[in-house]
Amino acid sequence: MRELARSATAQGIADALRGMALRPDSTPDLPRWRARALVVCGEQDQLIPRAACDTLARNIPGARQAVVAGAGHLAFLEKPAEVLAEIGPGIARIDKEGDSYWVVGTEDGPLAGKKVEIPGDNVAAIQWALEEEAKAAPKSAASS
Repeated sequence: MRELARSATAQGIADALRGMALRPDSTPDLPRWRARALVVCGEQDQLIPRAACDTLARNIPGARQAVVAGAGHLAFLEKPAEVLAEIGPGIARIDKEGDSYWVVGTEDGPLAGKKVEIPGDNVAAIQWALEEEAKAAPKSAASS
């Protein structure tokens, strides 16, 4: 992580911050989400305030929130075992290849044989993985 931070240029950081500042607020859209969602927050995150994570979890119907003790903004890198335990079955690990991070599925889970790149928005990646898990889950006898 320190290597990544050291390699960032002032222009690159400024461009990223400008892009985030200009992005429209999607908070009003959160109540319309229909996929299961897990909002993962680092207890010591200095970039996204805890109140913002609380707002996400509160406004997404059925969302679950996990606050990772001792983690900062990149909880999935700082405390991968804790984050994977929160995500649940079907996720074997998170790999780094070059500048990209990938979710790797277990051999017998819904992501079997798949690697999914984690986009800049970590919540979206986790939400996608949970949707895939839900699609692959067998239907209960009560629903058939």
